Amino acid sequence: MSRASIYLVDRATAVMQSLKFFRTSQTSNPNDRLMVFLAQFPFWEFEVESLIYVFQTFAERKKDWDESGAVSKKILNQNFIVRKKYLDDFYYRSVGVRKYNPYRWDKGGVVAPVDLLKDVVEEWNKLLDNCQHLLIDKKDAKAYELSGVKIVKNFNQFKKSVSGLVEIAEE
Repeated sequence: MSRASIYLVDRATAVMQSLKFFRTSQTSNPNDRLMVFLAQFPFWEFEVESLIYVFQTFAERKKDWDESGAVSKKILNQNFIVRKKYLDDFYYRSVGVRKYNPYRWDKGGVVAPVDLLKDVVEEWNKLLDNCQHLLIDKKDAKAYELSGVKIVKNFNQFKKSVSGLVEIAEE
């Protein structure tokens, strides 16, 4: 039986809760939270992109838990010299746990909770849709463009796609 990565679950859940906070306002003016979101937009876009990256690179990091030989090579490639005793202890312990412990609770390994990431991406896109009405309309935007101001007319360029996320789970 496999289990979801605790780190990925915690991180995705934190981002999801934050996005929902902005999208679901209990105040008399729901636009207030959306305005703050837009003021903080670069930060939140970075958070979502960073979360996607963490999921995309999960399979590579997972190998460090499964292949003790790869760990020592990676440590050396980063110019860390670890005492042989600790490398040997790590190797024998990791091989022994995998090989000789039939009761190990995560025999199926640790997996990326891709469905949770998809939910976060969908929440992000919904939040962007909710912000669309705050932007000026196209006819008013022309005046700004003529004066050389670069403006965002819609959020399509910032939307994230869930296509390709299935491959993360299968790696």
